[in-house]
Amino acid sequence: MVARAKKLREPKLGKAQAGPAGPTAKLVTAKTRKGRRILEARAPKLVEDAKRSLVLYGNQTSQRIKDVLTDLHKIKRTESVKYTRRNENVRPFEVGGEASLEFYARKGGCGLFALGSHSKKRPHNLVLGRCGSVCMGLRGRVPFAALAS
Repeated sequence: MVARAKKLREPKLGKAQAGPAGPTAKLVTAKTRKGRRILEARAPKLVEDAKRSLVLYGNQTSQRIKDVLTDLHKIKRTESVKYTRRNENVRPFEVGGEASLEFYARKGGCGLFALGSHSKKRPHNLVLGRCGSVCMGLRGRVPFAALAS
Protein backbone atom coordinates (compact mmCIF):
# COMPACT_ATOMS: atom_id res chain seq x y z
CA MET A 1 0.00 0.00 0.00
CA VAL A 2 1.34 3.41 -1.02
CA ALA A 3 1.04 6.33 1.42
CA ARG A 4 -0.59 9.36 -0.11
CA ALA A 5 0.58 12.86 0.63
CA LYS A 6 -2.19 15.07 1.94
CA LYS A 7 -3.15 17.78 -0.45
CA LEU A 8 -3.55 21.16 1.22
CA ARG A 9 -6.75 22.93 0.28
CA GLU A 10 -6.61 26.57 -0.53
CA PRO A 11 -9.59 28.62 0.60
CA LYS A 12 -12.03 29.53 -2.12
CA LEU A 13 -12.20 33.27 -2.54
CA GLY A 14 -14.82 35.05 -4.55
CA LYS A 15 -14.13 37.99 -6.81
CA ALA A 16 -15.18 40.41 -4.07
CA GLN A 17 -12.59 38.92 -1.71
CA ALA A 18 -9.60 39.10 -4.03
CA GLY A 19 -8.67 42.74 -3.45
CA PRO A 20 -5.59 44.91 -3.93
CA ALA A 21 -3.77 43.10 -1.12
CA GLY A 22 -3.92 39.87 -3.12
CA PRO A 23 -5.96 36.71 -2.96
CA THR A 24 -4.90 36.00 0.64
CA ALA A 25 -6.66 39.10 1.97
CA LYS A 26 -9.25 38.36 4.62
CA LEU A 27 -12.68 39.80 4.02
CA VAL A 28 -14.36 41.08 7.16
CA THR A 29 -18.11 40.78 7.12
CA ALA A 30 -20.46 42.34 9.62
CA LYS A 31 -23.00 40.35 11.55
CA THR A 32 -25.14 43.31 12.63
CA ARG A 33 -26.46 46.45 10.98
CA LYS A 34 -24.35 48.65 13.22
CA GLY A 35 -21.23 46.70 12.25
CA ARG A 36 -22.15 47.00 8.58
CA ARG A 37 -22.47 50.79 8.91
CA ILE A 38 -19.07 51.00 10.60
CA LEU A 39 -17.42 48.92 7.89
CA GLU A 40 -19.03 51.00 5.15
CA ALA A 41 -17.71 54.18 6.80
CA ARG A 42 -14.16 52.74 6.84
CA ALA A 43 -14.33 51.42 3.27
CA PRO A 44 -12.52 53.24 0.45
CA LYS A 45 -14.57 55.97 -1.21
CA LEU A 46 -14.61 57.24 -4.77
CA VAL A 47 -13.78 60.75 -3.53
CA GLU A 48 -11.92 60.61 -0.22
CA ASP A 49 -12.45 63.14 2.54
CA ALA A 50 -9.72 65.65 3.36
CA LYS A 51 -7.02 64.23 5.62
CA ARG A 52 -7.53 65.58 9.11
CA SER A 53 -4.51 66.10 11.31
CA LEU A 54 -4.06 65.52 15.02
CA VAL A 55 -1.74 67.96 16.78
CA LEU A 56 -0.68 67.01 20.30
CA TYR A 57 2.04 67.56 22.89
CA GLY A 58 4.23 64.82 24.34
CA ASN A 59 5.28 64.36 27.95
CA GLN A 60 7.43 67.51 27.97
CA THR A 61 7.25 70.13 25.25
CA SER A 62 9.40 73.22 24.76
CA GLN A 63 7.86 76.59 23.93
CA ARG A 64 9.51 76.50 20.49
CA ILE A 65 7.74 73.24 19.62
CA LYS A 66 4.46 74.55 21.04
CA ASP A 67 4.74 77.51 18.67
CA VAL A 68 5.46 75.21 15.70
CA LEU A 69 2.49 72.99 16.53
CA THR A 70 0.24 76.04 16.93
CA ASP A 71 1.36 77.27 13.49
CA LEU A 72 0.64 73.85 11.96
CA HIS A 73 -2.80 73.90 13.54
CA LYS A 74 -3.49 77.40 12.21
CA ILE A 75 -2.55 76.35 8.68
CA LYS A 76 -5.03 73.45 8.70
CA ARG A 77 -7.60 75.16 10.93
CA THR A 78 -10.73 73.39 9.65
CA GLU A 79 -9.09 69.98 9.13
CA SER A 80 -7.14 69.85 12.37
CA VAL A 81 -7.70 68.74 15.97
CA LYS A 82 -5.36 70.10 18.64
CA TYR A 83 -4.85 68.65 22.11
CA THR A 84 -3.13 71.16 24.39
CA ARG A 85 -2.56 69.01 27.46
CA ARG A 86 0.55 66.89 27.73
CA ASN A 87 0.18 63.21 26.90
CA GLU A 88 2.55 61.03 28.90
CA ASN A 89 1.44 57.73 27.38
CA VAL A 90 1.85 58.71 23.70
CA ARG A 91 5.13 57.29 22.37
CA PRO A 92 4.82 56.35 18.69
CA PHE A 93 8.12 54.41 18.48
CA GLU A 94 7.70 52.22 21.57
CA VAL A 95 5.71 49.03 21.96
CA GLY A 96 2.31 49.83 23.47
CA GLY A 97 2.85 53.59 23.25
CA GLU A 98 1.23 53.84 19.83
CA ALA A 99 -2.09 52.46 21.08
CA SER A 100 -3.23 55.70 22.70
CA LEU A 101 -2.07 57.66 19.64
CA GLU A 102 -4.17 55.42 17.41
CA PHE A 103 -7.11 55.87 19.79
CA TYR A 104 -6.86 59.67 19.66
CA ALA A 105 -6.53 59.61 15.87
CA ARG A 106 -9.54 57.34 15.46
CA LYS A 107 -11.57 59.40 17.95
CA GLY A 108 -10.90 62.59 16.00
CA GLY A 109 -11.10 60.95 12.57
CA CYS A 110 -7.52 61.94 11.78
CA GLY A 111 -5.18 60.26 9.31
CA LEU A 112 -2.13 62.41 10.07
CA PHE A 113 -0.53 63.36 13.36
CA ALA A 114 2.06 65.81 14.68
CA LEU A 115 3.59 65.10 18.08
CA GLY A 116 5.95 67.55 19.76
CA SER A 117 8.30 66.71 22.61
CA HIS A 118 11.51 67.89 24.25
CA SER A 119 14.19 65.94 26.09
CA LYS A 120 17.89 66.21 26.77
CA LYS A 121 18.62 63.45 24.27
CA ARG A 122 16.28 64.80 21.57
CA PRO A 123 15.71 68.53 22.06
CA HIS A 124 12.86 70.20 20.20
CA ASN A 125 11.61 66.95 18.65
CA LEU A 126 8.75 67.00 16.14
CA VAL A 127 7.25 63.72 14.91
CA LEU A 128 5.03 63.84 11.84
CA GLY A 129 3.34 60.63 10.87
CA ARG A 130 0.86 58.73 8.78
CA CYS A 131 1.61 55.07 8.04
CA GLY A 132 5.37 55.47 8.41
CA SER A 133 6.74 58.15 10.70
CA VAL A 134 9.37 60.77 10.09
CA CYS A 135 11.35 62.21 12.99
CA MET A 136 12.79 65.73 12.75
CA GLY A 137 14.77 67.97 15.05
CA LEU A 138 14.23 71.72 15.02
CA ARG A 139 17.18 74.14 15.01
CA GLY A 140 16.08 77.67 14.12
CA ARG A 141 12.82 79.03 12.82
CA VAL A 142 10.87 82.22 12.29
CA PRO A 143 7.47 82.28 14.04
CA PHE A 144 4.36 82.48 11.88
CA ALA A 145 3.29 85.72 13.59
CA ALA A 146 6.58 87.44 12.63
CA LEU A 147 5.96 86.75 8.94
CA ALA A 148 2.54 88.39 9.03
CA SER A 149 3.87 91.78 10.20
